Amino acid sequence: MSKRILFAAVTLVVALALMTAACSTGSDSGPAEPVITEQTGTVVYSLNAAAEPLTVTATAADGGTLSYQWYSAPKNDSKDGTAIPGATEASYTPPTDTAGMFFYYVVVSNGTARTASDPAVVWVR
Repeated sequence: MSKRILFAAVTLVVALALMTAACSTGSDSGPAEPVITEQTGTVVYSLNAAAEPLTVTATAADGGTLSYQWYSAPKNDSKDGTAIPGATEASYTPPTDTAGMFFYYVVVSNGTARTASDPAVVWVR
């Protein structure tokens, strides 16, 4: 009798472990983090010249809808930036009306999962 109870208990534990593993690999894990596959590096423009857009290409393993927000940054990193109003596409055309070195990055979102690009460096001379 005790062997039957032990066998039933072990069977139950194994079944619960398999069900837990199956549930943890399902869609409840949240949206996939975007992966940036291409982005603009450093560009140089003359003062008041027409600029080409800075661009980013990204994907998400779950095929989610990606959204974009571009930021201007005070230094060459992807933090402490200021969101650029209306810059919510995969590309952003920087202004060239002020001389200097400027940094721009984009945060790509897939729901709550986010990835920031490396900064693009824009020199205006």
